[in-house]
Amino acid sequence: ARSSWVKTVAGPVDNANPLLTKIELPATVPNANVTVKLTSTDDVGVTEVRFANEDGTWGAWKAIVNGTVAHTLTPGATYKVVFAQVRDASGRESDTLYASTLVKP
Repeated sequence: ARSSWVKTVAGPVDNANPLLTKIELPATVPNANVTVKLTSTDDVGVTEVRFANEDGTWGAWKAIVNGTVAHTLTPGATYKVVFAQVRDASGRESDTLYASTLVKP
């Protein structure tokens, strides 16, 4: 009889919630389409972000690519607020930060 052994190696242990340290928007934008720049850290890696506009309704989680994510503001040419929260690969969530911009067509 032949036996085979498989050695398993545990992945990194996730001991901390991710930390969202900065959310940046341009000072003014010509329309509702913006690119949000995020600065965040985590012990296993931040993978996703979700946004809420000033109405407070959270959107779906989106992948973060090179620290930026596209987002759509609410309609209207006025000051807009964007709230952000990041999530790591283990599903742990950060505190919320926000930034504002002026839609000026």
